[in-house]
Amino acid sequence: NAPRDLAVALNNLGDVLTRRGDPNGAYRAYHEALGLTLALAREEPDSLLLQIDLTVSNDRIGDLFFAHGMFDRAAPIFEENLAFRRRLLARSPADRDNKLALAASLERMGDIRMQEQNYRAARLLFQESLDLRAAMAAADPGSSMLQADAARTTNMVGDTYPQEGDFPEARARYAASLATRRRLARADPANALLARD
Repeated sequence: NAPRDLAVALNNLGDVLTRRGDPNGAYRAYHEALGLTLALAREEPDSLLLQIDLTVSNDRIGDLFFAHGMFDRAAPIFEENLAFRRRLLARSPADRDNKLALAASLERMGDIRMQEQNYRAARLLFQESLDLRAAMAAADPGSSMLQADAARTTNMVGDTYPQEGDFPEARARYAASLATRRRLARADPANALLARD
């Protein structure tokens, strides 16, 4: 499908431009990719793949807004994607990719709530993501990626507590995250990413 391939290429170009510090160029690439995908989705309204493509393009635009402090523009994008991914997981509750996508959406909305200083709402979102990630990590204990993701999200939950003066709870979360990261780094000392964590 040539238009879909072009949309994928435009998203990849946007990623490169983002890394090079060209947010305007990245936005144009992402927006063009979104337009192509929207047109395809209108032609094939029953295509789940195209609906997922839409959320991917939307996430990139939302991430760009968030990175440049435009939280009011990022929030509705993230909210829409979160609602879609909840529905998607409800349809296929055992699908690992759907779980990972939902966890990422929950964390994006948690980041928005942190910026709004709504720490309780942020905590609930991060905790829901952590519940998903912890369950996946428990089901696949050999996956260092899933273990590291759960540790990272544990840290996010911890970040919500100091804002409300609950330092003991924050310390407990950070300690749990650190213990997992130490264990993973010891198990794979050649892995630079785990060592950095």
